[in-house]
Amino acid sequence: SWKFDVQMADDAPPLVSGPLGDLNLDGSVTMEDVQMVLQAFGTANAAADINDDGIVNFFDLNIVLSAVANQSSGGDDEL
Repeated sequence: SWKFDVQMADDAPPLVSGPLGDLNLDGSVTMEDVQMVLQAFGTANAAADINDDGIVNFFDLNIVLSAVANQSSGGDDEL
């Protein structure tokens, strides 16, 4: 059997990219992404810790909710 330990340098580009808050990587920020943040709320889940402060909390939820609102209004402005 094979075992790999993959580590990325701090300045490495992200492996995937998309809109901020697009946790399921479908290309848009939707209520599915909000649900993912809520499921990870209070944990150290790095995928849902959008502001990278070590915990999934209201700050991360606010980022995703703002992105959903911005997309649904059709705006491209940063919130």
